[in-house]
Amino acid sequence: AMDQLHALSARKGLEIPELFLQYKELYVKVVQHLPESQLLVNEVANMLDMSLHQFLSTSLVYTLPAFVLDKRLEVLKTVASVLEEDLAQLVVVAQHLAAVFAHILLQDGEDSPGGFSPLEFLAQEILGSKLTLAQLAQNVEVCILKHIVVFLGEYTESGGPQEDVHSMNPLADPDSDLNKKARAGAKTALRRLISLRYDNSSEAQVTKGVQGFLTEKCLGILDTINSGLGLSGHESELPISVQEKRKWLRALNNLISLLGRDSATFVTKILATLEEITIKCPDVRALACASWPVFLKTLDQGTLKKNVSQIIVGLSKLVGYKYDAIWVALHYVFVESQATNQGDLCWVSPRDLLPRDTTAVPEWVRTAFQGVEVDFETKLKQMVTGMQHQNPNIRAVTVHCLKGFLLEHREKVIRCVTANPHRVEVSINRLVPLLLQTCTETISRQQRQQVAECLGVL
Repeated sequence: AMDQLHALSARKGLEIPELFLQYKELYVKVVQHLPESQLLVNEVANMLDMSLHQFLSTSLVYTLPAFVLDKRLEVLKTVASVLEEDLAQLVVVAQHLAAVFAHILLQDGEDSPGGFSPLEFLAQEILGSKLTLAQLAQNVEVCILKHIVVFLGEYTESGGPQEDVHSMNPLADPDSDLNKKARAGAKTALRRLISLRYDNSSEAQVTKGVQGFLTEKCLGILDTINSGLGLSGHESELPISVQEKRKWLRALNNLISLLGRDSATFVTKILATLEEITIKCPDVRALACASWPVFLKTLDQGTLKKNVSQIIVGLSKLVGYKYDAIWVALHYVFVESQATNQGDLCWVSPRDLLPRDTTAVPEWVRTAFQGVEVDFETKLKQMVTGMQHQNPNIRAVTVHCLKGFLLEHREKVIRCVTANPHRVEVSINRLVPLLLQTCTETISRQQRQQVAECLGVL
């Protein structure tokens, strides 16, 4: 076992302590030798600068689930004995029990016939508790769900993404084999969890219940994802690795796919998460950008139109990053779904959002977004109305689009002002006080900059 460990260390180019940080399954491979070779386990613990007691204690969340699944009673009893703890008490610690349940529920294989299932083994050989498995699972349900969400996002770096602006990130592609397998495994685990909670449920009831169960727990799951990403309200004192961020983003994408149309219920929260991670985390920006069209395409027409202002505000902040996925999202909102054809943002065109330097815009985007010229005076009046709208999202979109509009129609603006010096066009007249008023509102620094540029153009 020690030779294998050193060989793996040499092959991976990692010191043994780093190996254990990256490959948690190594704890299982080492601790399984405890009954016959305590000296070996102690030697590995010393390599990690730990006592045997510390090594066994810190690895319980990884070792207990594997040993319960494989029904390794002798190993489990030896671990408890060395730690001078009662085995049942070790297992029912909330974080350990949740990990054990999740590990069993997430397994693809069927329980072997003619013997205990892992759950029966847990109940009869280890716990012997007056509480049923259903009650125990319910007590740690939130933690079990966290493990299932982590499973939705896990991947190996060998199948990982390249930060390429032009390619669809494989971790975001809902149709990739990687993501289909993750969702299938999570759905199986959720069905088993619901069966555990609701004894004697029919298969139809359980299958139907997965969607409802996910929707019921979704806000908590989204908080877990935001916490993993270290977003507002969940800031982490320690730096979060790129691999961790990718894992949680992939979990979010797979959650969205599992929810399907039900993700509309949480549209505001999901959009806020996508916008924040895209802006704040450049190290995973390609994956975050790729997540936008994935999410938008799950929404029905009614939901898209109802939330189109927030969507456009979010996308308008991202066009400068020049990722193809943002153009795809814009194309879906403006062209495929035609979500902007009605309501308060009917005047917005993709050209208003695209950067003025069209050489930075892919050819297919320029072709796809060629539109009919809008009447200048009509659009100006609509933008003045947008500046006064009660919805801050619509005001933000208007400010974002206004500078480009004024520059594009500079000569027409000048004509409006000079045609009749005693009576300037009402819409132009209203712009300056509206822009100054916007400056006094609590808005972002980016919006203040945009307002200042609009005043400068005028």
